[in-house]
Amino acid sequence: MYKLHEVHLQLMNVISQYTDSFFVRGSYTEKVCHNHGFQKAMAIGYPSLLISPNPQLGVSLKSNFDKLRKKPLKRVAINLPPYYAPKLITLFLGVLQKYPGSKIILQDNRDIKTLDKAKEELGIEIPKSDLVYFYNVPEWHDYICSKFDAVFGGRIHGSMMGIECALPTVIVAPDMRVLELAKVMLIPHTDIFDPRLTSHFDLGSFLTEVGDNFDALAFDTNRCQAARVYVEWMEKHNVPPNPALYKLCGTSSYRGNIVNETGR
Repeated sequence: MYKLHEVHLQLMNVISQYTDSFFVRGSYTEKVCHNHGFQKAMAIGYPSLLISPNPQLGVSLKSNFDKLRKKPLKRVAINLPPYYAPKLITLFLGVLQKYPGSKIILQDNRDIKTLDKAKEELGIEIPKSDLVYFYNVPEWHDYICSKFDAVFGGRIHGSMMGIECALPTVIVAPDMRVLELAKVMLIPHTDIFDPRLTSHFDLGSFLTEVGDNFDALAFDTNRCQAARVYVEWMEKHNVPPNPALYKLCGTSSYRGNIVNETGR
């Protein structure tokens, strides 16, 4: 288990003095905190899980996964992982080339460096017309929701945008940070060691398989209970919650337990 450095311990001690609970990204980080004596840590994922006002977002996601059986996959929003790995990048760029109209959604300068390295080492050059980036989150949201059939990639924020739009979305977790976030929020995911991610990879079949295993009820239950935890914490600390949070699952004073990554 990871050991916190002294500067981390000092920060956690300060946080613990001012609150009876604090939120961390996933179960692994929660265990690290608990093992260091910080029992107030609670794994809950990212607040972006709650952006959509749809209380049945999981049901909508499941429905859109199912629709992929009846209509061909055409346009995919692709989020590159935050580092260059030849086989992984070849996989994502292969998806871009297979589905015309797909785009790479750039998120920071690391993506530019990755594409430069792919050109140098793999001989794959991506035209600028296949690259998109945003400075405005609402514009990013509207573009993803209206232009694509699915979202596929190795970044948590770009994938959460797909989830918010109720688009079939799968994260290929490139590291432990993204993996524990996907697990605790019950986001459809796999990791870089998945044997299905080969040179013969077929995204359409992969999404269908992932959709078959997606538990919409567990997702919506987990999301509802996360909203309740946030609302209770904010009310306790005199922070007015966004009214939309109340509508996700009703009563705001109940402190629900977060459903774990197995959906139980």
